[in-house]
Amino acid sequence: MNGQPLQTVTGYIVSIPRHNGIKEEGAKVALHDDAGNEYHILPKGVGIDMVDHINAKVQITGLVQSKDDVQYLQVRSYVIDDAFEDGWYDDDK
Repeated sequence: MNGQPLQTVTGYIVSIPRHNGIKEEGAKVALHDDAGNEYHILPKGVGIDMVDHINAKVQITGLVQSKDDVQYLQVRSYVIDDAFEDGWYDDDK
């Protein structure tokens, strides 16, 4: 993935179901964008954090690589869209 330009994608973090023990580069979660694309998030660096953000809307900047018709995303940085918490939800009540 070296030498490739960084890309920014926005979507929701979802878990990847395990299919009969098939290893998919160790990815446990993926990002689904509004266009229906799925990016399997590599569990390296800050990508490891994505397991803690299942169902969250995030904007991820990283390197994208395709292998065997699967897109993999190596996360370099991310921002969580916390609009849900800014709305009606309040822990202090």
